Order: sequence, then C-alpha cells, then structure tokens
Amino acid sequence: MLQLMLWFIVLMMLLLFCYNFSDKGIITPEIIFLAGFIPQVLQAFFYVNKFEIDLSDETLFVLILGSVLFVFVSFWSARFFRKFKKRTFQYGQRYKAPRIDKTIIVVFTVFEVLTVLVTIYFLVSAYGTSLQRAIYLFRAQSMVGYHGVDIEVRMPGWLRLAKRITTASGYFWGYVLMQQIILKNKENRKLIIANFLLSAANSFISTGGRKGIFLLVIATLMDLYIVYGINTNWKRRMKPKTVIMLIVFGFVFVGTFKIAGEAAGKTINYDFGDYLAVYLSAPLKNLDIFIREGTFGISDISQSALFAHLVQYFNARGYLNPYQDSFTYNHVNGINIGNAYTTYFSYLHDFGYIGLVTFVTFSALLCQYLFQKIKKANAYDISAGTILYSYLVSNLAFSFFGSFFITSIFDMTFFWNLFVWIGLSIIVKVKFVIRRR
Repeated sequence: MLQLMLWFIVLMMLLLFCYNFSDKGIITPEIIFLAGFIPQVLQAFFYVNKFEIDLSDETLFVLILGSVLFVFVSFWSARFFRKFKKRTFQYGQRYKAPRIDKTIIVVFTVFEVLTVLVTIYFLVSAYGTSLQRAIYLFRAQSMVGYHGVDIEVRMPGWLRLAKRITTASGYFWGYVLMQQIILKNKENRKLIIANFLLSAANSFISTGGRKGIFLLVIATLMDLYIVYGINTNWKRRMKPKTVIMLIVFGFVFVGTFKIAGEAAGKTINYDFGDYLAVYLSAPLKNLDIFIREGTFGISDISQSALFAHLVQYFNARGYLNPYQDSFTYNHVNGINIGNAYTTYFSYLHDFGYIGLVTFVTFSALLCQYLFQKIKKANAYDISAGTILYSYLVSNLAFSFFGSFFITSIFDMTFFWNLFVWIGLSIIVKVKFVIRRR
C-alpha cells in the first residue's frame, strides 16, 4: 500500500509540473503518457486485497524511472525542437476553408460500403454461422495464428488490401470531420461522417477487436483539440466545465468496452467493476509479478514482445521462427487478471533496463518532435502530420496497459496507414487544385 501511495504522489507531482511547463495544454506527449496511470492507481487502491496489489520496491523504481525519464526528455526536447520549426499558419489571417471534391467522397463511400458488405459475406459464408459468431471465430483463429498455428480461414489478398485502406482512412476522415466542425464548414459533411462510421464498422467486423475503434475515437478527439488550438493560436484554454464533460465522456466510453466485447461474441463472466479492473489495475499487478520473477532479456528475436507483429509478418514469409508468446495470463485468488503488463514489460522483457531507457527516450523524442511540428501547422490544410501524431499518441495513451506505441510503429499496418493518409491527402489536394484552375 505504501508503494502504491508513493507512486500516486509522484504521478500527481509530475502531472502538475507537466501541465505548467506545457503552458496548460492537455495533449502534450508527457501528459498523455502519464494520464492513463492515474485511474489505474486510483482503482488499484480498491483492489489491494482482491488482486493482492503490493508493489515491490523494484516495481516502484521502474514506474518512477520510466515516468520521470519520459517527462525529462520531453521537457528538454520541446525546447530544442521549437528552435527549428517555422510557423506555416498566420493567426488572424483570412484563409479559405478547404473543400473536398464531392466525386472523391462519393467514390470512396461506395468503396467502403462494398468493402464492409463483402467482408460480412466472406465471414458468414466461411464459417456458416451468424455474423457475431463469425467475427469471434475469425479473431480467435487470427490470435491462434499469431502464436504460430496456421489460420484455418484466410481472407483473400484483395479483400485484406481493401480492408487496410478502409480502416486506415477512418483517421483521415476523422481529421477532416473535426476540421469542418472547427472551421464551421458543412460541405458534404454527411458523406464524410458516413465514411468515418464505415471505417469504424469495418475495423470491428474484420477483427472483432475493440482496440481499433477506441483508438480511432481518441485520435479523432485529438484532431479536434489540435485544429482548435492551431485556429485560436493556442491562446484559449479549456474551461473546467469542458474538462468535467471529457471525464464523464471517458467513463461512458470505458463503459462501452464490455458491451462491445459481448457484441463481438465474447463470453464475459465478470461484473462491471472486476471487468474494468482487469483492464485498469491488473496490468500493475502483472508488471509486479513479472519484475519479482526477474527474468529480463531474450535470446531469440522470436521471443520479442516489442516486435511481435514483425516476427509474425516475417515468420509467415519463412524468414523467422514462429512467435513465442510471452504474455502469460495470471490468476489471483481464482480470478483471471489477464495478460496486460503496462508498457514497461516489453522493454524489460526484451532488453532489460537498457531497453526501458532506450524506448522511453525514443517515444518521448518522436512524440515531442511531431507535437512541436503540428503546433505550427496550418489549420486550413489537410495535414497528414497531424493525423500521424493523433494516431501515435492515441496509442501512447494506453501506456498504462501495454506497449501499444512501440508495437504500432514496428508493424506493417503502420506503413499501410501512412501510405493511405499521404495518398488521400495528395489526391484531395491535387483534385482541389485542378478544380480551381
């Protein structure tokens, strides 16, 4: 209990420091990185006995070291990167609201509708069961394949490609939608909303996972705040009422996690409190179990937790051994507390303390570089850089749960996303220039 209290005190001190040195902004990398640990430790106080949460001194050291290091690197790199970034948007100058040719939106809407319908037809036909059951089976078989066993039902290559494009485009349309809201531009908004929702639906149907949808929503809200900040020259701060509304939204948002799981065909035997604790507080307990065991470092890349997606990708092409799962499910007092270990597990598991220092530093530097870049972007431009930042920090926000940030970068999906975002940005801009001429 003492270590838990000390961890909470350090977290609050770091957050207050970050809030003040970041000019009272709330989407800076360091605040996003730390924020998720607050509800985690608060709920952990209520599960001290049930989950036997009694952090070791070394676990406390790891938590403090990682957080202080991230804040330290962010603090100094922010000052360094500010010197080299020139503003591309002059506040107060009149700009014309961006317009996307309706033909492009209609064509893409048709493409997304067809992708969703064909995906549904494929899953139901392949398994000969209901859509809900088919989604669950396809995800389950995908997870089995992830651990080195052949997947029984394989999605055709052309459909996988269409699915990748549709899923990635959701971040693009989310940005465009938020930009329209801030700049009060309603042109083709219904079609843009339709594309955004179709992308979210495709992500859920084709994977059965909730992570994709939640990351999409978080990234889109990031876009809203960023475009608003750029458009107001970052001079208007959020009112307390707005912050309270965001907190309430957060609880409602988390509350849908169990509902979404059941919709994907999962059988959930926890009550809501325990179910939430498995995702919030249990990673803290799991990290402590791992650190107490003291087994750091790997001897083969196939054992990597950080590069698991790349291992799977190259294994499927015959270049690496099958991935060896390191995320062990733990049980406490007869309760399955899952296999999430916070972001620090993967760093320590693969490379020990050297890995922790290296990847925390890398994460802080990359996020801070992008943040300083997009702060001076043009609110009236369709910025692939802003979409990239929102995508990455939406993963960073789950550092209390796992190493989503690093694994999202070392993944072929990341490169597909970049290709789609840049491609759509170019198509939209070229079409706009042609139309103007």
